[in-house]
Amino acid sequence: MLAALPTTAYAAASQPVTQDKPEACLHPSSDKTQLASAQTCPDRKEPVTVWGKRAGFTAPASTTHLSASLMQAYRMQTLGDIAERIPNLSFTNTTPNNPVLMVRSLGGSEDEGPTLYTPVLIDGVPVPSFAMGQMFDFSGVDVMRGPQLTEGINAFGGLVSAQSRDPGNKVSGALDFEYGTGNRKRAMFSGDMPLERFLS
Repeated sequence: MLAALPTTAYAAASQPVTQDKPEACLHPSSDKTQLASAQTCPDRKEPVTVWGKRAGFTAPASTTHLSASLMQAYRMQTLGDIAERIPNLSFTNTTPNNPVLMVRSLGGSEDEGPTLYTPVLIDGVPVPSFAMGQMFDFSGVDVMRGPQLTEGINAFGGLVSAQSRDPGNKVSGALDFEYGTGNRKRAMFSGDMPLERFLS
């Protein structure tokens, strides 16, 4: 003979039985996981300290500043002209599109790409190698020797940073012409015109 269970008894049997299980907590003074109740687990996360194996070091670095008057007096118009008078700085233009600038014998590039391993910055903006021409109309040039990774990418040996000259408040211009051996000629013209009356 079949007997049916009461409805209330069947419903109670189908419900999952919940029990208080101990949670895994990390003891702050040990690296072993211990079982504890929810009341003994810490409410906040413990601070984590990460230790590195490399010790800090001090790299020797030096900076040479060239003012606009000094560059004009010594006819420094290209990076090659600057490298002739700055120690630990060399400039070779083996190919038209990939000049090599080296500081402390570091920074040579083995490919023909536009990346300079000794960066050249103009007003803080990196300049690719194929865009480097004559350098003029600058208020100053800083040659930094030593690691300068906080200033530019790949600056392991150093970098060259140039600052543009601020515009003046009157119309002016300059013309420079040079003639050398081998019928070599070089001319340069620069102008300055205030823009305040056009922008006001």
